[in-house]
This record gives sequence, structure tokens and C-alpha cells, in this order.
Amino acid sequence: MTNPSLAVAVPAAQGTVSVAILNGNSLSGPIDLAGGRLARIVLPSALDGTTVTFRTSYDGATFGNLYDESGNEVAYIVAASRSVRVPLVDWLGVAWLEIRTGTSGAPVVQSADRALTLVMVL
Repeated sequence: MTNPSLAVAVPAAQGTVSVAILNGNSLSGPIDLAGGRLARIVLPSALDGTTVTFRTSYDGATFGNLYDESGNEVAYIVAASRSVRVPLVDWLGVAWLEIRTGTSGAPVVQSADRALTLVMVL
């Protein structure tokens, strides 16, 4: 018998969004998250740097660096050819997103165009 207080709601559908960080840049273009919440980041087979951080926006025009409730920049450790799970709660209320390789204080410029795939929970 299943304990209802321990039940977990599992989202019914997923979608993907392709995003690029172009050669000579460390920041992607704006990504509209209106279709869902970010659940995973799939990294390409080559990537400069080992950290991704984020800029967010409520309107798609005004972006700011994303920090947690303790004042730390939200960052995930990444590597080429990996799929990184991200907590869904981190993306509640985020309408627009830009992905940065490196941190706001030390961005990592890409040596070639990089295509990332975002897995969204719809």
C-alpha cells in the first residue's frame, strides 16, 4: 500500500529547447521558458569551462545574474557530453533565461559554437 503523504507528482510530458553559445562568447541568447520549467541541461561533446551560471528576466529584455537565497550565484558543475539535472524549484517564476559558461566574475569564452539542449518539464 502506498502512503499518500509520500506520493510524488511526476510531470506527464517533456520538451526540449536547443540553445547556442557562439564562438567567442560566454553567454547564450535569451531563452523563453514560457513552455515549461528547466529540468536538465545536456552539454555538447566539446565545451570550454566546467561551470554554467545564469541570467534571468521577467520580460525578456532586462536580465540580471541569478543568485540563491544566501547570496551565492547559482552555478552548476558541468563537463562535455554530460546531462546535468537541475532542481525544478530553482526555476519557479523564471520566464526568460540566458546561460553563461563560467561565472559572472569569470566568464569562459567558447572556442567554437556550442549547442546545448535544455530538457523542459511541461
